[in-house]
Amino acid sequence: LTLNRYNQSENNTPEALRVLKEQGYRIVATLPDARTVSLDHFDLAAGKTALVFGSEKPGISSQVESLADEFLTIPMVGFTESLNISASAAILFQNLTTRLRLSGLNWQLTPTEKDEILFEWLTKHIRHSHLLVKRFLEDNKSIL
Repeated sequence: LTLNRYNQSENNTPEALRVLKEQGYRIVATLPDARTVSLDHFDLAAGKTALVFGSEKPGISSQVESLADEFLTIPMVGFTESLNISASAAILFQNLTTRLRLSGLNWQLTPTEKDEILFEWLTKHIRHSHLLVKRFLEDNKSIL
């Protein structure tokens, strides 16, 4: 799991969403509203997706609402309009990951992406990793 922290300013949401958009993600916010697409009809093939969940009472902020590319809702029956955030996240992730695995879409990381993530993890968790990297680069100048 790669964590990116956006805590340098009091209002960090626009910056986080901007970076995600630059990385090719579509911003999909959860919202119990008529503008939304039902989970059953969510288009997995439309590209990489960053899901945004709102706080339990107020929901997503007006900033997220204005910056989102799409809106998604979990179909419900009865008087309930929304679920708590942990239930919503669990339902969405379970549904979407199951559909992805069955879809035939190429959603897995490439071997290069896997190597980059492993390298990043190793450099953060091995003492003096910068010295190992320096030595590797020196020893392999001819092939790099």
